[in-house]
Amino acid sequence: MNSLHRGIEELRKGSPSFVVTALIAGLAWWISHAVDRVSSAPTVEYRIEQIATYDSGSGAKPCRCVLVSAQNLSTQLFKNVRLELTVEHGKIESLVDFVGVNEMAPAIQNQSIGNGDLALTLPELQPRAAFKLVASYTSAGAVPSIFVQSSDSAVQLTKPSLATYFSRHEDWLVGLALLALAGFAAIVVTGRFFVPVILCALVALLVSLVELLL
Repeated sequence: MNSLHRGIEELRKGSPSFVVTALIAGLAWWISHAVDRVSSAPTVEYRIEQIATYDSGSGAKPCRCVLVSAQNLSTQLFKNVRLELTVEHGKIESLVDFVGVNEMAPAIQNQSIGNGDLALTLPELQPRAAFKLVASYTSAGAVPSIFVQSSDSAVQLTKPSLATYFSRHEDWLVGLALLALAGFAAIVVTGRFFVPVILCALVALLVSLVELLL
């Protein structure tokens, strides 16, 4: 019996090879399912960091600042999103910077500071659009938070999670799962371990480097 027939027979018999194949396929399905749930909801992922220095392109400068990073992970276009940034036990002093992270990044309108809070409007927040907002504040013990004051449609601000990570990196995660599946199938069919593993590792490294550069 040649290698191809032997590999097929092992899969048909419910051998460990079949179990591993099913697990890899199940992982790819789970990732896709998690991404579908995130993208079908009005999900905007955000992170808040307190930073001591900020570099706007002209060199890092001391800054008691709040850095808000956000991205629309849904398939929906949000309009007239009014965000409010506030700090407990402190006050927002000024908007230091607003940076678009990708080509879909939104513009801002009607920014204002009142009662120690910063408010601004995003006329449009397109799917996959990402931005960073930096604001200075008083008091070292301040606790920053952000929420949606108003919007033409529902917007769900969500902190980072495994599901949102999958959503941001879906293409290469599913690609790696399929690559692992193909590599394992090659091992089963050919009976050779070393070459398929090396090829899969090289392709995985290439995909990871492309993801970092984009």
